[in-house]
Amino acid sequence: MKYQIKSVADKSVLYEKEASSLKECVESAVKENVELNYADLRGVDLAGANLNNANLKGAWLQRSDLHGATLKHANLSSSNMAATKARDADLDGANLENANMTGMNATNANMRYVNAKHAVLDSAKLIETKLNGADLKSASMEDVKASKANMGMANLEGARCTKGDFSDVVFQGSNLKGVNFARANLKSAKFNNAKMNRANLNKAEFSGKLTEIKCKFMAGSYKKNNKTAERTVVEMLKGHKGR
Repeated sequence: MKYQIKSVADKSVLYEKEASSLKECVESAVKENVELNYADLRGVDLAGANLNNANLKGAWLQRSDLHGATLKHANLSSSNMAATKARDADLDGANLENANMTGMNATNANMRYVNAKHAVLDSAKLIETKLNGADLKSASMEDVKASKANMGMANLEGARCTKGDFSDVVFQGSNLKGVNFARANLKSAKFNNAKMNRANLNKAEFSGKLTEIKCKFMAGSYKKNNKTAERTVVEMLKGHKGR
């Protein structure tokens, strides 16, 4: 059967091939280095597909199934992956800048070193997801479910993480400057050597003793002897009770 991959922009055919499934057609296009910019792949079953190095900039992948698929170093910038199933997918080093991943299920996915600057991950599931070294600068991660994820050495500067579940998350050595963690669940999260300048921890939930949080931050409005003073999170949240 002949399958076609069309552009969402003008409905033009980007690629066509005799194949057993649309999944096989997409894999063939990627193998042949065909640019699938703004391809319409909404709701397509791509589970287990090999899409390494694919050029899917601006592609529509809403509600598609990428369970167990490999997309290492794929270009998914500005793509729409809302409600996509990406459990156990391998996105190592993928470009997800400005991508819409609202409600995406990427549980246990490998997203190490992805570029997800300015991406939208609101209400996404990132449970036990590997995000080591990921660039999530200015990303929106409101109400995200990311318990037990590994975000060590990641860059989350300016990210919006309000009301998210970050329990048991590893933030070791991460850049958390200006992150908005208001009302977030940070129980048992590990912040060793993280940078938290101007981080908003208003009404965030912690467990155990706050003295165990070893990160430090610089408070621009806090001065001592005419010098900007370094304070621990414990000092900033003086009077806050862990739950």
